[in-house]
Amino acid sequence: MAKLMDILEHFPFDPDKKVPMLIRKQDYSTALYPPNDASTSDNTFTIITTDTFMLGIYELAPGSCFMPLDIHPGDESYYILQGPVVQRSGNGQFCWLETGDGLVMPRGAWHSGHNFTDKKSRILYFIAPKAWDEHIPPAVIPSDEETKYYKGANNETLPNMRGAIETISREHCTDDLGHFPVDGPEMRRPALSTRSAISTS
Repeated sequence: MAKLMDILEHFPFDPDKKVPMLIRKQDYSTALYPPNDASTSDNTFTIITTDTFMLGIYELAPGSCFMPLDIHPGDESYYILQGPVVQRSGNGQFCWLETGDGLVMPRGAWHSGHNFTDKKSRILYFIAPKAWDEHIPPAVIPSDEETKYYKGANNETLPNMRGAIETISREHCTDDLGHFPVDGPEMRRPALSTRSAISTS
């Protein structure tokens, strides 16, 4: 099993030796990422990594996630081969992805993947133009205290994302808890027909 950083931008060929090539699944390079702790890593199958893009498949075991949060200097796209997957961003957004769904994360977006099921999840990923540079992976990664998540201890001190994510089709975020599809007090108001029945009795 190769270390991902050892093959980065040089698999299956060096940048100055690019040729058309058939790459079969038995030719993929396998690695754990992040490599430091198998319990918080995904199983990565690198199909190709050049000086201009990276393509691969990562797998999440049942009940697992990859941590810490990840980041890239290029845009990353997902296609869910076998879902579901819950994608978490550093700003508290969570996205539920089913088989066949796609997701794009712009460069510089912190993210982590979670599998809450009892089956393996598989994700095809594509990063361009670069997966890493001299600043990424960064020396300092946001801690739980610096990111939003369900019942996070510091959610109140971090920016509220509800106003920043505006369209009706947007993915929901931690700040929506108690406010979606309407604010909690509005949700708990008796319906008009119920109020009318109460007022006439």
